[in-house]
Amino acid sequence: ISFKGTHFGSCRWTGLISRVIDQLCVLSHLALLPYKRELIRLNANVSKICGMMGLNPTLDVFRQVCTLEVLQRHLTNDMRQKRIHVLMIGDGFGILSALFKAVFPNSTIVMIDIGKTLLFQAVHCQKAYPKSVHELADSVVDLDATDFVYCPAEDLKTLERFNFDAAVNVASMQEMTQPVLTAYFDFFRKTMQPDNVFYCCNRLSKTLPDGEVSEFYNYPWANDDRHLLDDGCPWSSYYFAPGVSENSARVLGVKVPLIHHYDGKIMHRLSKLSVED
Repeated sequence: ISFKGTHFGSCRWTGLISRVIDQLCVLSHLALLPYKRELIRLNANVSKICGMMGLNPTLDVFRQVCTLEVLQRHLTNDMRQKRIHVLMIGDGFGILSALFKAVFPNSTIVMIDIGKTLLFQAVHCQKAYPKSVHELADSVVDLDATDFVYCPAEDLKTLERFNFDAAVNVASMQEMTQPVLTAYFDFFRKTMQPDNVFYCCNRLSKTLPDGEVSEFYNYPWANDDRHLLDDGCPWSSYYFAPGVSENSARVLGVKVPLIHHYDGKIMHRLSKLSVED
């Protein structure tokens, strides 16, 4: 039996040309980014994980590597000295969660997503970690005794009895309406430790199917949230693909084949969220 996911990233090459173009794009990003040595080390780890999952280390996978490099640079010493409880909201194939577990074995990864997508995360993470403890959120009693927890988005409240050190969202909050965003941020402020980190990488602005406009800086941030990183996301600024498109890069007003921009600027922010006493 085989199955595939769509609409949350590409983790399989379609042929030799796809692979070559993808890897050239990864190399171009790597040349422009700092912390190259650590990125190369993490990329080697994720290549092994992708092999166990039956996936390829594509450009989308490299973006997860970049995200983890930022996270590990900002995790505090106190976090590293205990078991880290991490919320992953909308992790597609589960690659970021699996990579985080490889780098931080003493961690519990709680994955939140809509049911159909959560299935992909459960299948792929169990392929990568067949001997780890995998549980559904409503059956977990002790986070420290569990490696991977799977929580359907509609059951978010079942997690309110736990505390978390870090939360990550990449490219799914931009799909949420304001009431849903408010519910997530309220949940963060109720459950996250005072010493926490939240990484958020989403479109600066996106029009939803019902016409509502989702604005990154209109998410329910608080005035006393402390932002450690707040900028355009450098590894989500362009990609390589054959031919030209409406979003092709331009030189002197002329479209350039191969280099394409995304549909709108993508921001990333790493924050220490203010939490309830």
